[in-house]
Amino acid sequence: MVRFLGLPIAIPLALLLAGIAGGLLLGNGVYIGLFVAGVTLSPIALTLRGIGKSLHILPPAVQRDLEQNGSLAPARIERLSATGTTINEARVAELELIVVPRDRGAYRTTTRQLIPVLQAPAFQPGNTVVVRQSPAYPGVVKVEENPNVALPGAPLEVGVVGETYSGRPDENADRGRARWPMIAGMAVVLAAALLLPIREDVIAGITTPDLLASDELSRGVARMSEAAGNQAELLSFDSDALRAQTPRGWVGYRGGSAELNTDAEAKADPDRLFDMRRLNLAAVPGLIRTARTKLALEENTPVTVSVSRDPGKPVELRISEADNARSGTLYAAADGTAGVIADATTAEGAREVFGALTARMGATKVFDARISRDSVELTAPTRPGADTADDFSWHSGRLPEREPASIQPDEGAPTFDLATFDPAVLPGLVTELAKRSGEPEKAREATFTLELQDGELGLHASVNGDYRSTRLTAKPDGSGVRVVSERN
Repeated sequence: MVRFLGLPIAIPLALLLAGIAGGLLLGNGVYIGLFVAGVTLSPIALTLRGIGKSLHILPPAVQRDLEQNGSLAPARIERLSATGTTINEARVAELELIVVPRDRGAYRTTTRQLIPVLQAPAFQPGNTVVVRQSPAYPGVVKVEENPNVALPGAPLEVGVVGETYSGRPDENADRGRARWPMIAGMAVVLAAALLLPIREDVIAGITTPDLLASDELSRGVARMSEAAGNQAELLSFDSDALRAQTPRGWVGYRGGSAELNTDAEAKADPDRLFDMRRLNLAAVPGLIRTARTKLALEENTPVTVSVSRDPGKPVELRISEADNARSGTLYAAADGTAGVIADATTAEGAREVFGALTARMGATKVFDARISRDSVELTAPTRPGADTADDFSWHSGRLPEREPASIQPDEGAPTFDLATFDPAVLPGLVTELAKRSGEPEKAREATFTLELQDGELGLHASVNGDYRSTRLTAKPDGSGVRVVSERN
């Protein structure tokens, strides 16, 4: 069975194939060892196979049959042919014989024989040798160790020669060639078995996974961390490659393997470093779907993701169209929390932004609010009941930010509850301001300030045109609209 499956040849070839895939292509040290073993053993196996073919080595089952059940018969050498193979100064020759059994007619067959120099005269054409013939495999013979010992009985008389055999039990015209596909197939199967421990790396190496939509993203970042450490100043990736700037240089990941380029000068800023392992990479596919929806991108539009951190600020992920940053950007926190992309002068957009900001504040009481289409800023107490204030701001696509207010409120300044304001009034006020100012584009970009004046909560916004300025005031419920225009 071992010989039938071609294992003596298939095993070294399997080592060679697994070594190429796992060692040379994927850089795994263990498989480089397999490659070396395959390179060493494959030529040996092929050489031994060639020697075996030259010697016409019979399968073990046939040899056992010859030893246990074979019968002796005289044979006359008709022709002697050199095979070109020499082993320890003995030549391998092919003998064409006419075998003359005592119990049946003569037949013609061939066999191969290793002929030492001193025995060469005994194997000349016309000489008689003794062979052992197989009852189970017609035409298969083996020359005895003492080939010239005469058998008892009448002298050799050939008479009429009947059948002609090849002398090989399992060979026909195509048999030898037919074994190679089997050997190749077995080598591939064995190589695949050897590669099972690193099957994920192999799959990544022979396929082109979408790094933005699969676990390959986490695997790629892990590989880059192994190659260059966990700290990075910048991490960026698209559908087929990852790149990171680290203190040790630039590191890239593609096709299942990471490569560190130490030639490039490392200029990482310690104040901007972040730990790549702390990123919630499992959230990236969902963030990309959100970005496609919010930025109105087609399903097949390429996107890119980058990760960085400004000094003193948290890590941010940015998702945008690969070749057109003007289409907008979605920002997200390291934990995968997405920023809000909305028009804050619409009812739905304002509610979504207010919700994100008040969640960041942990309260709804504010000193004032400034609302425009792509930004909102709330000035609120640093903590409930405090006289000091912080600014909580949002810009389209970004996460809410917090910093000390540049202008602090007067001591005892009153606050109001943002939850009592209904942003549904904003679209109508924008339309009115556009109509009365004659500047529709500027009206859509106007900032509406919501604040207490003389104890009363009110809204106001202004548009400065080329020839006049227009100011709109209204109550929080949208009533009491008043518009005043002045020439510049």
